[in-house]
Amino acid sequence: MPRCQYNFLWRNYAIWSNYTIMLNHIRQNLTYYGSREFFQEYSESCKLTEDGLLIRYPQQGQPLSKMPFIKKQRVYLEHFQYIGFQNVRKNDDRNYADKTVGFFLRDIGFEHLCFRPLDYTSRLGQYRQVLSPDLSCYSDMQIADQWTNVFLNRLIGAYWQSCGLTVIPTLSWSDEKSFPFCFEGVAKESVVAVSTNGTAQVRPLFMEGFILLCKQISPETVICYCKPYPEMYNYAKILYTPHEGNQARKMLRYRQVPGQMSFCFDTGKIDTGGL
Repeated sequence: MPRCQYNFLWRNYAIWSNYTIMLNHIRQNLTYYGSREFFQEYSESCKLTEDGLLIRYPQQGQPLSKMPFIKKQRVYLEHFQYIGFQNVRKNDDRNYADKTVGFFLRDIGFEHLCFRPLDYTSRLGQYRQVLSPDLSCYSDMQIADQWTNVFLNRLIGAYWQSCGLTVIPTLSWSDEKSFPFCFEGVAKESVVAVSTNGTAQVRPLFMEGFILLCKQISPETVICYCKPYPEMYNYAKILYTPHEGNQARKMLRYRQVPGQMSFCFDTGKIDTGGL
């Protein structure tokens, strides 16, 4: 290639790259300024900056700030299909539009979303509905950290609702210290989601919180990620969705022999393997 032609192509590539960067910057600013009014309602506890979302815990002696509210919405539960956030794609062409996105994974896997929720709204909008982020709430955490995680859960869920997404609130709790705030910000008789993953050693404490959840919210249905405890059925209607890892292992086990009957992971139907 002649040197002059190479320089011309490179100059045009540089101009196009700068133009693309400029467009992305404009889109981000439009999203930022368009969402600023929503977050101003909670300005006592959060601040939206161009660098991300900042949460401020009330100083000692001050009452807890108003908890953002996730409204009750019409939720699709027939043929319910779950997909973890780690498996979400920017432009998903896998015919997954009927799936529900959840966040039952380690916090580090979606912390970036919690502080920049504006950047992920369109990506999550590809799916039927989304659970609010399941941020950790452990008894050995400072109460300020527990409150902040619950506040973020409700704030992001309410923001996504304001953007037109269907949101199912995810509820979690630690011990009695978290009970005054961990069930706030959720409409009564809503469909809610919980997880029993990792609660076997604190089962009585989990059930204490679950009973209180049912008393305060009277949920229409509880989506339970991982196997529910039998006593949970005494207090609410339970929709069980298995752990994604268990489903993947089951699918792999069935598909070890070519051509045998296998479990179709996407639809939950029996696939004959092309026979």
